[in-house]
Amino acid sequence: MFKTKKLYNIEAEMSKEPIIFIVGKARSGTSILYRTLQNHPVFSGKTLDLTESKIIDFSNCSYRLDSLDENNSAYCYLMKNDTLYRDFIHDIGHLKKYHTLLKYLLTEKGARLLSMFYPIWQLSGNRQIIRTFFYYAKQARGVTRILEKTPNNFLHIKKLRSAFPAGLMLYIYRHPIDTYTSYRRRYQIDKSAWLNISPRKFCLRYNWELNKLLDYERKSPKVFHLIKYEELTCQPQRVLKELCTFINIEYRESYFHQEEEPQNFQSDPYLFKPIAKKTKNWQDFISPDDACYIE
Repeated sequence: MFKTKKLYNIEAEMSKEPIIFIVGKARSGTSILYRTLQNHPVFSGKTLDLTESKIIDFSNCSYRLDSLDENNSAYCYLMKNDTLYRDFIHDIGHLKKYHTLLKYLLTEKGARLLSMFYPIWQLSGNRQIIRTFFYYAKQARGVTRILEKTPNNFLHIKKLRSAFPAGLMLYIYRHPIDTYTSYRRRYQIDKSAWLNISPRKFCLRYNWELNKLLDYERKSPKVFHLIKYEELTCQPQRVLKELCTFINIEYRESYFHQEEEPQNFQSDPYLFKPIAKKTKNWQDFISPDDACYIE
């Protein structure tokens, strides 16, 4: 895929970037972990921001990145910095044209399905796009080191590792009953389809995903770090100290004091409370039969 000299330089720089990805598990404390780590000077930027970039969702359809509005997660992750975002869009202009051609030849759905296959994803310039995106994100967010949270990126670990060989992956998980309870509680206020899942499907996904991550951690312990939510809430100092050691950053207890809630951010009501062992009773959201099945 054609590259300008500028993009060659960006790719060379970003291929060495020790970016940190929080890749799961959804409804298991990923946002609390994201929020907590942003207190550290290495990840602390111009303001606390919990946006998920979801940049991989634009694979083979980068033309959808054009909009400068709040519905564009990539634009929001760049702190709505119009200048830097337009520079990013300009730099990937040739790839947008290529992806537009794919859409006309294969339909958008067909082009996106092809991007699921890693060789095609790479050959279609998507690795170049996410490297360029995070190059500008680092400037826009004003951080020393990039931290990003998109739980669904668990499905794209090979792509992320290809783009950022020096990057690290964090995966936080919790007891399945509490996770499923969180799904049901959130569904009461957010009718997203992915939250409305049966206990059976939830258990199948939970077991598959966690076993996959345990296998990743076993094979690449220097790249993957698993965090148990219950340990984070019961022994936060120990868990955060171990996490800082894994990331290779300094640990100080003072770095992780409670922070203010960002303005104009619609969050879970528990998200900006101090880390707590218990935030809800599962009996209020699921039946004893469902709990027994999940257990």
